[in-house]
Amino acid sequence: EVKEELGPKVHYALGKPVMFYRGYFKSRKIYIFAAMYEAVWLSGDIKLSFEHTRYEWINPKTRHFRKKDFSNDEQYNAIKKYFKSLK
Repeated sequence: EVKEELGPKVHYALGKPVMFYRGYFKSRKIYIFAAMYEAVWLSGDIKLSFEHTRYEWINPKTRHFRKKDFSNDEQYNAIKKYFKSLK
């Protein structure tokens, strides 16, 4: 899945699962269940799939999340809780 989303030349070390959330995408009329894992980028050029428009590297200790940046409250709360645990 990672290579599908980020490109075939990306190398990474996959860690433990850190959060789960559900969501509904109105534009595609589908429900999703997402499992997120810790991972470390090792090497390779990131080439996003057509499903994504951008990515960014963030500092979990200084990043402030806003509800409007997420598709639903469950996603926002899961991510906020996980990043708060890193501080």
